[in-house]
Formats: sequence, structure tokens, C-alpha cells
Amino acid sequence: MQESVAETLIGKVRERMSTLRVGPPLDKAIDIGAIVARVQLDRIQRLVQQGIAEGATCWQPPSLAMPSRGLFFPPTLLSNVHPTSTVAQQEIFGPVLAAMTFRTPREAVELAIIRCMASRPAFGAKASTWRCTLPRN
Repeated sequence: MQESVAETLIGKVRERMSTLRVGPPLDKAIDIGAIVARVQLDRIQRLVQQGIAEGATCWQPPSLAMPSRGLFFPPTLLSNVHPTSTVAQQEIFGPVLAAMTFRTPREAVELAIIRCMASRPAFGAKASTWRCTLPRN
């Protein structure tokens, strides 16, 4: 996200994450279902901890109701993620948003290319950038 709007956008993401419902995936009122297997849940937990160890700031909704049965992981925002961080380079496959900032459109494109090249061999991932306004200064 662009550095100049990062604080506002992160606030809005936190606000929305606070309203997400976690539970049985077949319930139409649920936003985030169960993690498919214990090995995947362990991987998500390990990657989030690694992201924190590499300098990311972790936020999870403090009053989110989590199911007592099943394999669930709360929606998680990792901010201040460095482009070379593991969570920026690997797909997490869980309810985790790894947020990075950029200053210029050129830097955004460079970050998207780095991200795409880092994950493409393993996952066939693609990266993109988009903007709400068309005029370029």
C-alpha cells in the first residue's frame, strides 16, 4: 500500500478484521472456515512467528470469538513487512495479510515483480498493482 495512506488503510483493515466470523465453513454466515489439516495450521503459525521475528508487527482482533473445536487460525495482519521477509516471499495459505508499503509507483511495480519472481517457481503465483485514480503526476 502507498506509504501516505498506510496508517488509514491499516486502520480500516483492522476494523473489518474485527467483524469477521470464524467457524464451520458450511455455515453461510461464516467468513473464515477451518484450516484443512494440522500440518497447515502449524505452518501458518510458524510463518507468522517467523514474520514477527523478521520485524513484522502482528495484529489479531482482540475480542474475536474462536471455535473451541477444529483447526482455526484468527485473521491476522502483519504490517511493516520487509520485501525480503519470509512472509513476503512465501504463500501462507491462511487468513494472514502481509502488508508492505511503497513510496512511488515505480517502487510498487518493483515490489510486485520481486514478489512474483520469489513465489512463481513453487506456486505459479502472479502479482499485480492497481490504483483508484488514472491521472499520473
